[in-house]
Amino acid sequence: RLGASQVALVGVETGLAAEVAKNVALAGVGRLVLAAAAEARPAPGNFLALQSARAGAAEAVAGELAEMNPMIRLEAAALGVAGVPSGGDAALGACRLAVCFSHSFR
Repeated sequence: RLGASQVALVGVETGLAAEVAKNVALAGVGRLVLAAAAEARPAPGNFLALQSARAGAAEAVAGELAEMNPMIRLEAAALGVAGVPSGGDAALGACRLAVCFSHSFR
């Protein structure tokens, strides 16, 4: 059942999101969509992306998770101006769970 599930994590440039993404990926979900702002760089606490040469945070995290669990279907999506993945709802597809992270606390 878990292998058939689909999860989207939005804001994966943060350290907390990296930890959650790692746990979700290692748990064995079927599909994991990772989204971050197009221009977002990984935050200093994001242990999955610190050594990555990939351009964006979502791509960096996806690359590391693919090495940890090659059985998972990973997708990286860039968020547009309105906070919607480029490609709109199609980027999130049939995900039943979407979790959003923000590193701006006010």
